[in-house]
Amino acid sequence: MNTTRFCNNCGKPLEVGARFCKYCGQTVTITQQTQFQTPQQPVYPPQVEIPSTKTQLRNKRKMSIGGVLVGILLLIIALRFPLLGLLGTETSAIVTDTTQVVSSSSSKLDYNYKISYQFTIDGTNYKSSYQMNKVYNISKLPQTGSTVKILYLEALPQVSAPANQEKALLGSITLGVIGILLCTLSAAGMIKISRRR
Repeated sequence: MNTTRFCNNCGKPLEVGARFCKYCGQTVTITQQTQFQTPQQPVYPPQVEIPSTKTQLRNKRKMSIGGVLVGILLLIIALRFPLLGLLGTETSAIVTDTTQVVSSSSSKLDYNYKISYQFTIDGTNYKSSYQMNKVYNISKLPQTGSTVKILYLEALPQVSAPANQEKALLGSITLGVIGILLCTLSAAGMIKISRRR
C-alpha cells in the first residue's frame, strides 16, 4: 500500500528522497526517508474552463455588431426621404389599395391608412406603399385607380415615396438620430443586442 510521508515540523508532504522539507526547510530524518514509499498519483480538482479574454471580446464584438447593423438600417430608412427630395425623379403612380391600419399600435379610432401604389419604369412594374395618419376626412384619401405623384431613385426604383411627404421629414430626422446613437453606443460596447435562447 502506498503511503505518503509528512514533515515532522510543518506537516506538509515530503518528496521522494528529500533531505529537507521544501516548505519549512526542516532536515528530514533517516527514518522518514526509509519509511517514505512511492507516492500516490496526485488528485487534481476538476478543471473549469474559463473563457479567455479573446473569447469574451469576440462575444462582446458580435453583440455590438448586431446593434450597429440595426442602427445602419434605421439610418437607411431615415435617409429615404431626404435622398428622394434631392435626387428623386417625379413620376405618376396608380393607387392599387387603400386600407385602414388597425394593429396593436394603431386603433381604428386613429384613422391611419396604408396607401398601396404601383408605377412602371422602363417596362418594369414597381410596387410600394406609404401611410397617411389621422385622416379624419375620408375625402382626402386617394381612391383606388387614381394617380398620385411620387419620387423614385433612378438607380434604385424600389426606393420611392409620394412627392408631398413633408411631414415625414421630422420622422426621418428622429429615425436618423436614433440610428446614429445606436451605432455609436453599440460600437462602444454600451448596448448589446443578442438573440434570446
